[in-house]
Amino acid sequence: MNNADSLIKELKRFSSRIITFGDPIYDNRIPEFEMRHSLFLPKDYKYIINQTNGFSLMGNTVLGIYKISTIDSLESAYIREHNLVKVPMYKHIVPFSPDGQGNYYCFNTLEHTNGGTSCEIIFWLSNYQYTDEDKPEVVYDTFVDFVNEVFIDWTLEDYDYHGNRKK
Repeated sequence: MNNADSLIKELKRFSSRIITFGDPIYDNRIPEFEMRHSLFLPKDYKYIINQTNGFSLMGNTVLGIYKISTIDSLESAYIREHNLVKVPMYKHIVPFSPDGQGNYYCFNTLEHTNGGTSCEIIFWLSNYQYTDEDKPEVVYDTFVDFVNEVFIDWTLEDYDYHGNRKK
């Protein structure tokens, strides 16, 4: 997972004032999540989440998988967006990063990319009724590409690694 290792290394360059990581995962939470929901998470996400169990950089968040389901966990988001909303997500869609407006970046676990190590990242608009002809927009080919652009590149456009605004 060379790209994933490079991504983790780059994320760790940010000051702990502006980025937080979860504790590494040493148990079976990931396969248990997959079994519970009858799907497979992308390998690049699983590799990174095993080491970081979610992270937040200046308000942008990738959800982790915790022992106890919390409001900001992958489990809670999956249950909420599949069972507790007016327009539920398809079962193979996994919401992993909220946009702060009720929408999510999600894994489309049916569409594998990068030689099977990842899957399409879609942007899911909440309360929008998608159809077979009007599908959610594919925004990235891999989880690593998503984090590189949305978390790292977009942050570094306006801030340095310490959170200081660029002039």
